[in-house]
Amino acid sequence: MRVAGNRTPFLLFTHLMIKSFWLTSIVVCLCGFVSNAQQENDSLNKGLLSDGSDSSFASFSYSSKDGNKIILQWSSDSTRPNDYFIIERSEDGKSYETIGAIKGSPDNNQYEVSDNSSLTGINFYRIKYIKKTGQSIYSKPLQINSQGNIALKFYPNPVDKLLIVETNYKVEIQLINTLGAVKLNKQLQQGLQVIDVSSLDKGNYILRIVDNERNRSVLQQLVKN
Repeated sequence: MRVAGNRTPFLLFTHLMIKSFWLTSIVVCLCGFVSNAQQENDSLNKGLLSDGSDSSFASFSYSSKDGNKIILQWSSDSTRPNDYFIIERSEDGKSYETIGAIKGSPDNNQYEVSDNSSLTGINFYRIKYIKKTGQSIYSKPLQINSQGNIALKFYPNPVDKLLIVETNYKVEIQLINTLGAVKLNKQLQQGLQVIDVSSLDKGNYILRIVDNERNRSVLQQLVKN
């Protein structure tokens, strides 16, 4: 009886230790679950940064016209009703201001917005895609120099038979008629080159100069005599 009496406190202590271990394990598991849930919730609220591969911002590019007019273009395959695209611009790539907005449409996967008064010098543009759920996704920013986007000269204009083009970069040029059909498409190397346009019909054309390496293009008007 004396021996049994001595073992009772030891058994009681062991029982309490086991009970404490299981309670601690349960609390740790619950804390881990709450922490993971909080992190998932935070990721939805803060939004994601697209690296350009996201289907919401496929082919995000721009073209320029008349010196300071910037035309932003992108496509999206995942737009749903009540989704919005917010267009933002920045001088330093850090502080952005809203310059426009477009409502998304499931029936339209091509979008275009023009900035008719771009800032002098370097401009940064990005698209903020706001879903109906409140989630925000940002596109990869585009850095654009509104002054002298592509160093290129072409003459004469109007042109009769031969168009002379001088460029500082490897570019692609397209001549587009008033119906939107591409009537001429050529890859040009750096330097001065002569292009035979005698087979083109008389009329007005858009000369599109594309710099694929820098993801930019310029539109100019050309008249064919």
